[in-house]
Amino acid sequence: MGSIPMIARQVISLRILLALRIALYAVLFTPLLFGNSFIFPFIVLKTHVFQALVGVIAALYAAWRFLDRSSPAPRWTPLRVALALGFLAAFVSSVSGVDLMRSLWSTQERGLGLVALLHFAVLAFVLAEVRSHISLTRYATVSIAVSVFAASFSFVQIVDPMFFLESSGGPVGFGGRPGSFLGNPTFLASYLLPHIFLALWLSVVSWRERRGVQTALYAGGSLLSIAVIFMTQTRGALIGLTLGFFVLGVMLVFRHGSVRLAKRVTLRSVGLALLALIVAAGVGFWFTRSAALWQSVPGVRRLTTLSLTSPEIQPRLITLAISWDAFRERPILGHGFENFKYPFDRHYDPKLLRYGFGETYFDKPHNVFLEHLVDGGIVGLVAYCALFLSLGYVALRSRDQFVLGLAVSGALAAHVVNNAFVFETFGSWLAFFLVFALVDAGWLSARVPRDAREPAHQSPAPFRHREFLAVCVLGAAFAWVVWNAGVLYANNREYWVVNYFLNRMPERALQSYRAAAHVPLNPFRNDIQRDFASAVVQSIQQRIELPDEAMFVREALDAMDAVVTDKPHDYFPRVSYIDSAATLSPDDAAVMARSEQYLAEALALSPRRQQIRFVEAKLRMVQGRTDEALQAMRAAIDLDPEIAESHFDYALIAFEAERVADGFLALATAERLGRTPRTTPEMRIVANRYADAGNYPKAIELYGKALGLNPDDLESRLKLGIVYFYAGDILAARAELEIVARSTNIRQAPSYELLKPIFDAVGVPIP
Repeated sequence: MGSIPMIARQVISLRILLALRIALYAVLFTPLLFGNSFIFPFIVLKTHVFQALVGVIAALYAAWRFLDRSSPAPRWTPLRVALALGFLAAFVSSVSGVDLMRSLWSTQERGLGLVALLHFAVLAFVLAEVRSHISLTRYATVSIAVSVFAASFSFVQIVDPMFFLESSGGPVGFGGRPGSFLGNPTFLASYLLPHIFLALWLSVVSWRERRGVQTALYAGGSLLSIAVIFMTQTRGALIGLTLGFFVLGVMLVFRHGSVRLAKRVTLRSVGLALLALIVAAGVGFWFTRSAALWQSVPGVRRLTTLSLTSPEIQPRLITLAISWDAFRERPILGHGFENFKYPFDRHYDPKLLRYGFGETYFDKPHNVFLEHLVDGGIVGLVAYCALFLSLGYVALRSRDQFVLGLAVSGALAAHVVNNAFVFETFGSWLAFFLVFALVDAGWLSARVPRDAREPAHQSPAPFRHREFLAVCVLGAAFAWVVWNAGVLYANNREYWVVNYFLNRMPERALQSYRAAAHVPLNPFRNDIQRDFASAVVQSIQQRIELPDEAMFVREALDAMDAVVTDKPHDYFPRVSYIDSAATLSPDDAAVMARSEQYLAEALALSPRRQQIRFVEAKLRMVQGRTDEALQAMRAAIDLDPEIAESHFDYALIAFEAERVADGFLALATAERLGRTPRTTPEMRIVANRYADAGNYPKAIELYGKALGLNPDDLESRLKLGIVYFYAGDILAARAELEIVARSTNIRQAPSYELLKPIFDAVGVPIP
C-alpha cells in the first residue's frame, strides 16, 4: 500500500510531462495567429495566446518538478546570468523611469513589455531544462517548418494581396512587400533571419549523417526564406543576411577550417568560396548600382536608392539627434524600458513634419541599440550587448556542437545588424530565444550528463505537500490564461466599438465599449477609451444620428479625461481631449477650462510640436478668438517655416477669419512647398475663396477635383454649377444644376431665394 503514492506520482508526472511537451510545441505556432476582429490583428492575438501558453508551460514545469525529483536541479549558466542581469537592469530602469505601466506591458501595437520579455525567458529556461525529455533538434525543425510555412504565404499575397486583410503597397510584383502572418514585411524578415541559419545547421548535420532527403528539405527551406527576405525588400534584413553569411564564412575559414565535409571538401574551402561570392557580389553591385538591371530585383532595388539625403533616411537621422539629447538627460539608467516616446516628444524636432505626419510619432528609434541607450542608459545598453556577446561566446566554445556554434554566429551577426535598422518584434524575439535555449541546453548537456541524478535531499516533503503545490501552480496558470483571454475579449470589443460606429450602429457600439472598459485589470484600457471618444467625434462630424447625443458626448469626454489622468507624461491624450472638446462641447465652460489646462500641459510636455499649435488654433476658432487662432498658427510656422502643412492650415483659418489676402498668401506658400488641397472639404473651402475672388477657372478646377473624390457631394456640384454660370458657360452650368435639382429639394435650402434666379436663368426647373 505504501507504494501507491509513488506509483501515482510517477503516472501523474508522466502525464504532466506529456502536456508540457504539447504546450512547448504549441508555442511555435503562435506566429501564424492573426484575427481580423481584433485591433492590431497581427500582434494582439499572438502576444496573449503566447503569454497564456507560456504561463501553462511554467506551471506544468513547476508541477512536474514537484512530483518528479529525479532530474538534475536547475543551475545557473553564463547565459542565464547575462539574461538575469539584463532583465534586472531593465526593471530597475523602468522603476526609476517615466511610465512603469508602459514598461511592463508596452502598448497593444507592440506587445513587448517586460512581462512579455519574461515569458520569452521562461520559455527558453524550460526548453533547456527539459532537454533530456524533448528533442531540441526536432523542436528546432518544427520551428523552421513554421517559419517556412509563414514565408510561403508571401506567395499567396502575390495572387491575393488582400489575403491578410491589407496589402503593403500592392501586389509583390508591382512594388508590394509581403508580411504574411506577421503583418509587416520588416517583422517577417526579422522572424526568418535566425531560422535561415538554423536550417543550414540542420542541413549540415543531416548531410554528415547521410540523410539526403532531410538535407534537401532543410537547405530548400533556407533558400525559400532567403528569397522571401528579398521579396520583403527590407534593407536592414538584407544587409544583416549578407553580413551574417560573411561572419559565417570567416568562422569556417579560421575556426574549424580543417574539418572535412567530404573527401575533398573542408569547411575552410566552403568558407573561402562563400567569402569570395559575397565580396564579388558586393563589389559588383557597388559599381553597377545605377544599372537598370537592379531595379527588377526585389529588395536590391531599395538598396540602390539608399542615401543619407533620401526622405526615408532623414527622419531616422533627425531621430538620432533627438535620441542623443534624450540620453544626455538620463545617461545611467535611462527613461525606462519601452519609454522612448516620452523623451522623443520632449525633444521633438519640428523638421520631422517635412516628411509627413507619420514621421512625427516615434515610439521607437528603429535602432535597438539606440533604443536601449535611451530607455536603459549606459547600464541598459551594456546589459543588452552582454547578452549577445555571451551567447556568441558560449556557442563558439562548444566543441561537441561546433556546427551549431557556427550557425549561431551567423544568426547573431544577421540579427544584430538587422537590429541597427529596426526594433525587436514578437517573431524576432521568439527566434532569438529559441537559439538561446539551444545554446544553453548544449552548455548544460556538456556539464550535466543525461543520466545524472540528484540526491534525495530535494524531496523531504511528503507527497501530499508536493501535490498541493502542483495544484496551486496549475491553478495560477489557469488564472493567467483567463486573464489573457479577458484582455483578448476587451480588444475584440474595442474592434467592434469602431466598426459599429462605422456601420451607424451607435447603441451597439456603446454596449461594446462598456463591455470592453469593464474587463478588470486590463493594462490597455486607455486605448479602448481613446478609440471610443475618437469614434464619437467622427460620428458627430459626419452627422450620424446618435440616440442620446448628450450622453455620448459626456461619456466620450469622460473617457478622454480618464486617459489624461492615467498618462500624466503623455502630451497626446491632452491634445486628443482638446480636439474632441472643440467638436463635442464648444459651449461648455467647464470643458473649455479643462481644455485650457490640458493645452498648457501639452505644450510643456512637447513644446516644439506643431500639432499642438494646430489644435490650439482649432480651439480658439470655436471660442471665437480668431486673432489668437492665427497667432497659434503663426507660432507653428515659426517652428519651421519650410513645413507646408503649417502654411496650408494657416490659410484655411485666415479664410474662415475673413483675412482673405493673408489666406491666399499662405496658400501660395503652401503650394510652393508642395501642399495643395487633398480632401473634398479642403478643395471646396479653397474653391469657394477663388470663386469669391473671381478666379473662376481655379474654382472650377478644384470643384471638379472635389467631385472626382466624392461624386455624391451635392454642395460642390451646386457651387460648380453656380461658378459655371458666372463664368458664362451656361451649358455646363445647366448640366450640373440639373443633377442637383433631381437629387435634392432646392426649395428647402436656406439660400433658395438666391439660387432660384440662377436656376431660372440656365433653364433648370425647380421641382
